Amino acid sequence: LGKDHLTPEEISAEENRPATGSNQPSLSEISFLEDDSNHDHTEETELDNKTPLLLVVDDNVEMLGFVSDTLKTSYKVTTANNGLEALKIARTQIPDLIVTDIMMPEMDGYQFCEALKNDQKTSHIPVIMLTAKASPNSELKGFKTGAIHYVTKPFNPTLLEVRIKNIFESQIQLKERILNNQTLNLDPKHVV
Repeated sequence: LGKDHLTPEEISAEENRPATGSNQPSLSEISFLEDDSNHDHTEETELDNKTPLLLVVDDNVEMLGFVSDTLKTSYKVTTANNGLEALKIARTQIPDLIVTDIMMPEMDGYQFCEALKNDQKTSHIPVIMLTAKASPNSELKGFKTGAIHYVTKPFNPTLLEVRIKNIFESQIQLKERILNNQTLNLDPKHVV
């Protein structure tokens, strides 16, 4: 960018900085760059094909960023700004879990959840509703549309992470029980 965007004080501070070599970055700049590149590489390698995919849906950009940033260290995360956009993503990418707001333009969270549950391709996806609507009627409506958890804002991000972890652990346990029962039923000793 050159120096056109700097104030005269910033230019004089830059000129008084000790030289580290011609156009060489300082040690702190190198450390920052190394930490940043390692962080990106670690996320990519640790989040392999077995890592669950989460869809986070919220029309509030800050909340969408906060929730997705909270979850992306443990999961693959994709986002949508409203229920209609989220429904298209859910039908094509088939996420393992969805965290959605309720109050959104074009298609609200209730309509979105109901559309998911009425589609055979997406009906199995667990949905967590994350909303400022804390009334018992809102919560009941969320559960009636098929949500399995209802979290009110403001919320503790650790609580959300634990709920998601518990959902995935329950699914694993259920799959293991089903597989064990099928194995027992296929045992020749049990065949009549």
